[in-house]
Amino acid sequence: MKKVLLNLALALGVISANAQTPVGTVVNDFSLTDINGNTHTLFEYLDAGKMVVIDVSATWCGPCWSYHGTNALEDFYVQHGPAGADDAMVFFIEGDPTTTSADLNGTGANTQGNWVLGATHPIIDLTNTASFENSGMSIDYFPEMYVICPNRTILQSGVAGVIGTLGLLNSYIGQCPAPASEFVDPAFLSYSGTTTSCGDFELKLNLWNYGLVDLTTCVINVNGLNQPLSYTWNGNLGTYEHTEVNLGTVTLNASANVTFEIISQDGNPANSTLTQNLNFIDASGSAFIPYSQNFSNSTFPYFNWQNQN
Repeated sequence: MKKVLLNLALALGVISANAQTPVGTVVNDFSLTDINGNTHTLFEYLDAGKMVVIDVSATWCGPCWSYHGTNALEDFYVQHGPAGADDAMVFFIEGDPTTTSADLNGTGANTQGNWVLGATHPIIDLTNTASFENSGMSIDYFPEMYVICPNRTILQSGVAGVIGTLGLLNSYIGQCPAPASEFVDPAFLSYSGTTTSCGDFELKLNLWNYGLVDLTTCVINVNGLNQPLSYTWNGNLGTYEHTEVNLGTVTLNASANVTFEIISQDGNPANSTLTQNLNFIDASGSAFIPYSQNFSNSTFPYFNWQNQN
């Protein structure tokens, strides 16, 4: 029943746009064995400068079979794989551990057809989802696609039939950021701390090593608060590794546009500045619960309301 409902949802296009692991996420490594006994390690391909395209499908999935029928994945592999430009790698991953080799070959009871016939790209039949999802890429529906750049970030994620046309796959080749080139290059991935509060804001950042050597220390300055803040981080991050840094808690009495900047040795300052708006909520004007709002006033947002989307 679960398969039927998922298949129906996909056929109707009822898919959450935010379900899959989002663009910009830095992935972890995986080592998976294909149906021919060859082991594939993700980071080996990325470190070789290749973009990696992953189609996660299921043999019983109708929309997956429809996408398979476009031949976009195989055509892209022929053009950009080892026998072509050799600047990309392609994987077809059967993401339902309950399916069988017979299903992949079109002779089982749980399949849309022969998925192996005519495919020269690697096919991986998962025996468990954790072996793939430990990479940080989730399996949320079928067919799901991930496009990963050499710097280990997700460039595209979504429904394979939407983001995986041959034309789009070819266009992604030129969209990946340049790989690490500076010896020392600390960078910011994102802000992960408090964004809205009645006073106390916990300041957290995702620090990323975009340098060629291990990052062991850097100094982060924070401006835009009541008083400037300086924080020294110490640790050990290999190339493209990242970690969350907690700079502590500050108390504000008004909203602030805060800038975080790495000021220590840095070969590429362009990726070392991040700006975040901290929204202060004045609790003095709050109402006691139970509280109701009929939204009849044309002026929006109302006092102590914020338009987030």
